[in-house]
Amino acid sequence: MQRNRFDRAAKDMLRASLEPDGAFESDAEVSPDTQRADGWFTPDPSLPPTRTELGLLGRMTTGACTLEPFHATPGENEVSECLRKLLSFRHVLSLRKPALPLPRLWIISAGRPDGGIDGFAFQSADGWPRGVYQSPRLLFAGLVVTSELPRERDTLLLRLMGAGAGLREALSELAALPAETRERAIAGPVLLRYRIEIAQGPANRTSEDEEFMTSTQDIFEAWKRETEAAGMEKGIEKGIERGAVKGIAATLVMIYEIHFGAMPPDVKAVIEATTDEATLFGWVRLVETSSAEAFTARVLASRAD
Repeated sequence: MQRNRFDRAAKDMLRASLEPDGAFESDAEVSPDTQRADGWFTPDPSLPPTRTELGLLGRMTTGACTLEPFHATPGENEVSECLRKLLSFRHVLSLRKPALPLPRLWIISAGRPDGGIDGFAFQSADGWPRGVYQSPRLLFAGLVVTSELPRERDTLLLRLMGAGAGLREALSELAALPAETRERAIAGPVLLRYRIEIAQGPANRTSEDEEFMTSTQDIFEAWKRETEAAGMEKGIEKGIERGAVKGIAATLVMIYEIHFGAMPPDVKAVIEATTDEATLFGWVRLVETSSAEAFTARVLASRAD
């Protein structure tokens, strides 16, 4: 199934959220005919759970589960495929020795998939927030409609996997949280990575990409300031483990990539080979005030100095 960049971002966010508590596998093969689940999570009972900090997502993942996020609302056939994959996967796992926990399915949809909800008799889940639905017992599935979830911090990570107005609102809430919060630590790097991906292909941007760039501008600027400050502290003031010069060089690369995306290999090679602290500090100041082209030209020109 072809997925867009926002589905991949949701999968990355699920991985970042759940990996500290157990095994998370992306694109897990669930049957011999190469059906794949977007995510398969099995909690590790030997680890102290941190998922209590994830709100509703933590509650959904107290046991083994597969997760299928949809940025675009899935149709009946896509919901059917998710259920078919789950039942196949449970059968395959039941034959393994030693036995593995059999997962349930969580479909995470930005919009309400009416055909799938009605066709498979999903019902509002008792004891859960609005927007959470359960299948009949022997289909072992739940469904979350992110646009219907309460606007509460407990639901924020899931609403960040949504679309349209719901996503814009969730991004505003994320930007307002303190930098040290779990949601910022999980979602910030994922959002930054996809901003860089979109920025590197301006000719291929969709209207949704443009909206995402606008909606994430505030949190991007805040994250950039925080990361640069932390990086300077770690790389320059506390760079003893790597050596002062290496720490400054690493910080310089990080700041460049926050601004402009992946650093060209030849530029990175020059920076990593530079041993003069004053030169590196000069380039740190330059990267904050110049274009990528001007910065690259100045660094490469240093080879002839």
